[in-house]
Amino acid sequence: MLGTCFKESFIALREQTPITTKILDCEDVTLLPVFHESTYDSRMTDLLSFVYFIDKDSSVTSLELLKDADVIDTLTYNTSALNQFNQYIITYSSSWRDIFNSFGNGKYQIKIVVDQLFGSDITDYSFEYNLLPYSDLLAHNTIRFDYYNSNVKEWRGLRVDYNPLTWQSQIRIPNSFFGFEKANYEREQIRWQSGVREWIKDERLDNYICELTNIDINVSKEVKEGILQSDDIYITDYNLNNPNTINNKLVVGSSSYEPEYNLDNKIVSVSLTFEEKKQLGVKRRQ
Repeated sequence: MLGTCFKESFIALREQTPITTKILDCEDVTLLPVFHESTYDSRMTDLLSFVYFIDKDSSVTSLELLKDADVIDTLTYNTSALNQFNQYIITYSSSWRDIFNSFGNGKYQIKIVVDQLFGSDITDYSFEYNLLPYSDLLAHNTIRFDYYNSNVKEWRGLRVDYNPLTWQSQIRIPNSFFGFEKANYEREQIRWQSGVREWIKDERLDNYICELTNIDINVSKEVKEGILQSDDIYITDYNLNNPNTINNKLVVGSSSYEPEYNLDNKIVSVSLTFEEKKQLGVKRRQ
């Protein structure tokens, strides 16, 4: 026998610096910031994305756009074919720049009314959004999740199937940070009979921390159920003093979800970790 092959793992850490600057006033944690920009740059112009599931015996009475709680537009939505659970998927999406062009800045929300064959009508609402022109200062202290679903998962306590859609959802969360890149290394080495060790394979997997501070409980539920259990997650960080530029990073959750609750209100904070979904840092001995 020439030698013994074995593995070892270690972590390389980057020093963490404090985040102190806050530009966007986010005292109302139920109000989510969204931005628009004249050239439709995807990093600076956000997406309004709405998805809703109804059973085969129900129908949508109306889907409306509200501004400052008043109805300003009736939205044209798409309805999927029945999925395997006999559900219709109701979807609507629009660039926030298009909404600005039609109605200006302000506070927006989507309202849906569903007529049920058995039971009373259902009236439901999206998150409430505060539409603003993009600037680096206003976007500071926020992160944006783009997440895609195309399979079976839980939605509001129901088992649903997105197939045949691959649906993109997006949410920008204030009082948040994503970054402080670290790296886990796994190295395979061989030990010769002489006692000398030589590496034969070196793999690196980058990972990140994510801090969500003082977020609304409903946003927390969306992170737990909508984002962390989606098929693909992309994160963009907008913090001005982040030591790294993080734009549309494809990641997968690598931690449990353990929010810090407050008995006085429905505001929580949570710390998460993510890993790169694609392992790119692989080196082999020639």
